[in-house]
Amino acid sequence: MDIVNRKTGEKLKTEGAWEAIRLSWRDGLTLISMTLSPGEAVTPHAVEDRFYLYVVKGAVLFQAGEESHILKPGDLAVDEPGSLHGIVNRGDEEALLLLMRQSLS
Repeated sequence: MDIVNRKTGEKLKTEGAWEAIRLSWRDGLTLISMTLSPGEAVTPHAVEDRFYLYVVKGAVLFQAGEESHILKPGDLAVDEPGSLHGIVNRGDEEALLLLMRQSLS
């Protein structure tokens, strides 16, 4: 899988097996579709944008700072720029997520 730096277009390496596809990028908004198999995780990291996570299918553990929440279909989480966050599929089925990054600069 490839992750691309939204400013430079440079491909970044990832050790994860999960898949993320950038669906759209316009006026500082990036919309991403992500699938995580059961047990897969996105290791904690920080981004420079406001981050939104919407669960379409499955159940994930969303870690933001010192807090953790189980999110299920229809749940939306919002994380502020610079905050450390990670995602773990804690369910028995593939999780389908919609992520949005909003540049505040």
